[in-house]
Amino acid sequence: MVRTLAEHPASGLFKVLRAVARAVRYPEAVGDEALVGLAERGGEVADERLPFARGENAALRDEALRALVNVKLTGPQRAELEEVARKQPAARDLAARALGKPFAGARPPHGDVAAWLKRLDAPGDAEAGRRVFFHPKLAGCFRCHRVDGRGRDVGPDLSAAGRAERRHVLESILRPSNLVAPHYQAWVITTADGRVRTGMLVRTVLDEYTYVDPQGVQFKVNTRDVVEARPSLTSIMPEGLVDLLTDRELRDLLAYLGSRR
Repeated sequence: MVRTLAEHPASGLFKVLRAVARAVRYPEAVGDEALVGLAERGGEVADERLPFARGENAALRDEALRALVNVKLTGPQRAELEEVARKQPAARDLAARALGKPFAGARPPHGDVAAWLKRLDAPGDAEAGRRVFFHPKLAGCFRCHRVDGRGRDVGPDLSAAGRAERRHVLESILRPSNLVAPHYQAWVITTADGRVRTGMLVRTVLDEYTYVDPQGVQFKVNTRDVVEARPSLTSIMPEGLVDLLTDRELRDLLAYLGSRR
């Protein structure tokens, strides 16, 4: 129910999610989901996240810190997060990211899949990985992919991603343009007004073509306004998504996708 509320566009539902996040009578997983649903409003209620970020509950702490990504923090709020990083080593990378600091350390090149497999060779938390998949402040996987009916039908449905080898799944994240199926071909569209946009064709109605861009946003183009349409050399899935995630989040995400069979 909380997941459904989080995905509904009505702004008034944020009050409900805030109440659920604060309530102690619900199971931990319910509070985690409420914080994920509130993440897009992180700047408006940053002060409400900080008590969770300082708390002892690791899952709620992590979700609170994720909700603060790209939020403009005040001096006192930054000081509180610095304190969290000092006192809770397990949350140090999440706090650093919320503060806009480097958080991942030296990583292998994206093309060195073997090195990445070795780096991420530790058990992950599939339930935490599901929250990473559907989190609006992170890689935004759900904006293009669907799992068990949730998400969008832009890229491949990942409901059975676990049937593929772990290496293949990781390589698809690291190097999304390495192998693109023909029906997921992206196009670079130049229109008469000088605009150049990249998108994947999802629908046609007479002269009106609908594309979806790398952020999962749809845009329409009338064929009479097109000056040039050429196939893109890269995938609609952006490069560098791994750079938005911590190592632990990547392990959790792989665990989640690996559990889908």
